[in-house]
Formats: sequence, structure tokens, C-alpha cells
Amino acid sequence: MNFIKNIFKSSRDKRRIAKYEARQSFWEKIGRVEDDVLAPIINPAFQGYPMWPDLRQAYKVIRTTNTIIIATDGLSDDFEDEETGNGHGIELYVESNAEELINMPMEQLNKTWLFQLLFQAACNAAQSGAYYNAVNTYGVVSSEFWDIDIDDRYMTENESVGVLIGIEHENRSSAMIFENDKIIMASVTAIKPEELNEIVANGRACRDQLAKLLQDQKRFNVIDLNREALKLV
Repeated sequence: MNFIKNIFKSSRDKRRIAKYEARQSFWEKIGRVEDDVLAPIINPAFQGYPMWPDLRQAYKVIRTTNTIIIATDGLSDDFEDEETGNGHGIELYVESNAEELINMPMEQLNKTWLFQLLFQAACNAAQSGAYYNAVNTYGVVSSEFWDIDIDDRYMTENESVGVLIGIEHENRSSAMIFENDKIIMASVTAIKPEELNEIVANGRACRDQLAKLLQDQKRFNVIDLNREALKLV
């Protein structure tokens, strides 16, 4: 029995390492990946937050020429005690061109609004397990987060922040393949209150229109605190 368990553990360890390396390779094609990851001293799962598939919770930091990216690193890990599978089948990331974030030391990033956005999105993804199917089915989905210390221009009257999940960037893939299975690499993009109101009132048509406008303007998923709200019809 112990021999069987050791084989199982070895198989899981090999898959785990291979998946870490696959995600690392994905991001290295986009920018400079920090050697360290952002990881809490105490796992949030032990503090009442949703557990990630393999318990481990970590975030990669990637610096491009003119933006900074923070990405989940573990939502697609295998679930505990399973030999195959890709967890929730998705990894999430946020990206901004805010100069103070681009130049911010690694150890300070987990106190920023950018990290707060990603942390809430990751909690929702881990809690519901529905993000993969939602993005895979609709392309772009919308949501609303609270307790984000973002610029007031992005705050609604209810002190929430609207987001679009899944806006694609022309220069990067929206998914990676691991052992013939797709893992979605989905962006999380804060949107202006006026845009969120239109989406709430008019649904998918406005959501898709906003995503297309951001793509047409070459803004894509990048959160620009200084951009004006886009008019949706």
C-alpha cells in the first residue's frame, strides 16, 4: 500500500512541477517574471477564505515594457488527492499602466488596489468554480467587487468596482494547453461606474460592446486610471 501511495505522490509531484513550469513559460513570453511569488504567510484558506485546488495560493508578478501584471498561480493546480485534472481550469490576472505600480517593489504590491482586485476575483473563482464555464461560454463576463482601494473615479455610488473578466489582448493567448486540456488565462479589468450602469441595465450587448471598444482602442484589459468612460449605446 505504501508503494502505491509513493507512486501516486510521485505522479502528482511530476504533474505539479510540469504545470508550474508551463505557467512560468506562458508568462515569460509576455514579460519579465519576478523570481519570487506573492504568497501570504498564513494561507487564506485557514482564515475562512475559499481553498484553492491544491491548497497552495500564490501570485506571479510580471513586468512588461509599460505595464505590470499580477497573476494567480494555482487555480489550475490539480485538486488534492486527484491524479489528473486542472483544478478550476483557469488562472486570472490583472494589469495596469499606473507608473507607481510599475516601479513598486515586489513586497509592497500585495497592499495595492490592483492586488485587491485579483484577490477578490480569485476568491470568487475558487468559491464557485464557475469562472471557466462562464468565460468559455460567453467570452467576457461582468462582476462587481467591494472593498477595493481604487481611485474614486472607478468607484460606484455603492462603493463597489465593476469588472470585466476575459477581455483578450491581441499580443497574447487567452489560454494555455496542458496535457491536451485548455487552461483559460483570463484578465480582470476594472471598468468605470457609468459603464457598469449600462451593463446592469442592458446586459450582454453592452458588456460585449465595451470589451470591443477597449480592444479597438488598443487598451485591451489594461487598467488605466486616467481613461474616460466610454459611451455605450
